[in-house]
Amino acid sequence: MKKMRFVWILFSLVIFLTSLAAAPLAGSAISLVDVRNDAGGGVIFIFNVSGEFSKSELKGFVEVQGADANYDLHCTQKDATTVHCTTSRKTGGQNVVVTFGGATFWAYVPEVAAPTQYCYSLWDYFGDPAWVDYGPFCQDTPVSEGDIADASGYYGFSGPYYIQYFSNGVDNAYCDWANPGAGYYYMDDYSCFK
Repeated sequence: MKKMRFVWILFSLVIFLTSLAAAPLAGSAISLVDVRNDAGGGVIFIFNVSGEFSKSELKGFVEVQGADANYDLHCTQKDATTVHCTTSRKTGGQNVVVTFGGATFWAYVPEVAAPTQYCYSLWDYFGDPAWVDYGPFCQDTPVSEGDIADASGYYGFSGPYYIQYFSNGVDNAYCDWANPGAGYYYMDDYSCFK
């Protein structure tokens, strides 16, 4: 009888543990789809999930391989299929182990992405030759036709030194000249900026 009771308890315990292991977690289908290290956004892990996560489930941790370094993983569910998680920038350029939602992933965190620079010719008028290209003039955003920038101090020019962008072969609509190529042009007369 004691042996039968022991077998019954053991059998019940195995059934109980199996049911716990098989219990569906929120977002039971989880896959890591992207790892980014954006200049402005930091280290971001993007997971594809199914199901809703509770606030307590939206956390995890990141372990740097080969180092004694662990970092918290802070997550936000963007929609029913996407979770974004952030962690320390110290993981940049490292192989890591990411644990989230009951799953473990191995990934490489790239170095921080350099901001994109947009560079353009900077033309100035000197008579003969008429236009000299002093470029490049670089900025963080792409240029649009007619944009005005301040190039004071650029290439040693004293200020104020305002320049305006025109496309290749487009006549300046404000002043009477044709340009030799796309780029910024020095405007010596504010009447050109109408």
